[in-house]
Amino acid sequence: MNGCRCIDKLNKLLADRGEQLVTSISLNGKPSRVVVKTMSTNNNRKPCATLLATFCPFCGKPYET
Repeated sequence: MNGCRCIDKLNKLLADRGEQLVTSISLNGKPSRVVVKTMSTNNNRKPCATLLATFCPFCGKPYET
């Protein structure tokens, strides 16, 4: 486990708005991680970058490696 429950806590807060964080899917039993997705500012057709956090962006604790 990553040592924090930030994703669960924030998803509960966002539920009233009908929203949730975008997270990775874990098939090997490791916890989900927050995903940071970029968007195009010049309408190009290239795929945008998707970044996978190695530390919780909310509390700073490292995710399991």
